[in-house]
Amino acid sequence: QRGLPLAQSLTSAPAPARIRTDMTLSAGEPSALAAVSEEHVAAGFGCLKIKASAAHDTVAGLRAVRAAVGPAITLRVDANQAWGVETAIRVIRAAEDEGLGLELVEQPVAAHDLDALAAVTAAVDTPIMADESVRTARDVRVIADRGAADLVNIKLAKTGGLAEAFVAAEVARTAGLGVVIGCMMESHVGVTAAAHLAAAVAPDVVHDLDAALWLRSSPVVGGVALSGDMLELGSGTGLGITALASDTRPDALVDLSEVRA
Repeated sequence: QRGLPLAQSLTSAPAPARIRTDMTLSAGEPSALAAVSEEHVAAGFGCLKIKASAAHDTVAGLRAVRAAVGPAITLRVDANQAWGVETAIRVIRAAEDEGLGLELVEQPVAAHDLDALAAVTAAVDTPIMADESVRTARDVRVIADRGAADLVNIKLAKTGGLAEAFVAAEVARTAGLGVVIGCMMESHVGVTAAAHLAAAVAPDVVHDLDAALWLRSSPVVGGVALSGDMLELGSGTGLGITALASDTRPDALVDLSEVRA
């Protein structure tokens, strides 16, 4: 609708002015993970996503992070398809047995192997989230029908845009699956669009939208603003982006009303 923030245009309910995001930690040695996790918590993040890999002891890393940040911080794991079924079950159960309190484990096995994903989901208590296995609303339906995951991570870069992403989120909610809105390595523009979608479809969830925080500067003026782990959507029309920042003159702006396709 004209004159409204995008989030409010996507829902009939009042859209929130802000959403929360997690912060991603790359796979690494336990001591390094612990040190980085403390830095992010000090910066205001209450949910950390730890990347897993076959080269590192995931449980040892999680143990170190939990000891460093305490019980109140939410921990997630993203395996990025790194494990087979047996390894995934073994690692997740070990984390459960140690009481490490994982909120979820993301894509523990290969994206194409929904039988393996379903086997892991059935064998552990920790919620399993599908990421690379999900691109379209149809993928969400298949995952729900097969009981292959408890949640789905929906990304604009995978769905191809807001329209398909919105339908995928609606399918997930109807099927009883949790929804997290994620991102790849988009700029401030892509993350802003994803944040508005997140505010419309799952306002109370901690989403996975930290990509723009890795850039030294934004290519635009406006859009979401970060405050701790909060992404402030702002009240501007659409995405709230008002100008392009010049690459060659940091103090120069391009008025979007003058930009033509």
